[in-house]
Amino acid sequence: MREAGPKGVGLSVGLLWGVSIQLVAQGLSRLAGGGVFAPNGGGRWFLAVGSFAAAFVALALGELVRRGVRWSRRFVVGLGLALMVFGVVSLPGTLRDMSHGFYWSAVPTSILITIAPLMALWMHSARSRSWFDLVTGDVARRRHGGIWVAALAVIAVGSGLLVAYAEARHR
Repeated sequence: MREAGPKGVGLSVGLLWGVSIQLVAQGLSRLAGGGVFAPNGGGRWFLAVGSFAAAFVALALGELVRRGVRWSRRFVVGLGLALMVFGVVSLPGTLRDMSHGFYWSAVPTSILITIAPLMALWMHSARSRSWFDLVTGDVARRRHGGIWVAALAVIAVGSGLLVAYAEARHR
């Protein structure tokens, strides 16, 4: 029987990789001058490079969580709480958008007020704390490898593209 592992690693990695996909899509859309995944506007090169750099950071952080790097758990807990606060702050604007018929802003806001706090809560759990304190990189990669990575990659691509598309629709 498999021993109990951490809670929230899959959710954290999926969210971080999804953000990475979102940022790459937005950067490429800016470079192409299209409005599919990013609004048109000035400063395309600067914004695209910034998007690619932030995408790399999100991807790397997701990989550190997957590998069980101890400090990444604390960082993700703080990030989840910060994202939740950002979601709560954006809620009045989202409700205003929805009252005017712009429903796309509900996509990122709903993720921020549901998934982000779950990520923080689960990664802060005693089970996750003890796992991150004791696990080695090899054990973590074996536990969170193979089909697990493929499934999260598919989820990250779908959710990242959905959020990028929704943010490009914001008016």
